[in-house]
Amino acid sequence: MSVVALSLSACVLGPLSHAPGRQSADAGGAAYVVTQLTASTWTLTKPGLRGLLPTSPEDQAALRVAIEKHTGCKVTDSNYASQGLQLDAQVDCANRLKN
Repeated sequence: MSVVALSLSACVLGPLSHAPGRQSADAGGAAYVVTQLTASTWTLTKPGLRGLLPTSPEDQAALRVAIEKHTGCKVTDSNYASQGLQLDAQVDCANRLKN
């Protein structure tokens, strides 16, 4: 899986603050939600009324960086899922990122 991300803000928005593992993230100025699925799998979606994620190589890179900043782990693989509504990422936390 490959995930893209430019910048990630670990702030929590509204109702998301009450859902464990769900936090807001920013990639290229757009808001996203990052959710932990398993110890090594995270997913990124749009908040509220969901829509398709951007898929250009630059956007995908930005989403990967956002997940890495959010988790502090290296994204090793990612792919778009749910017909482009989410980006699933596998992360390796053995070697924490030095941000």
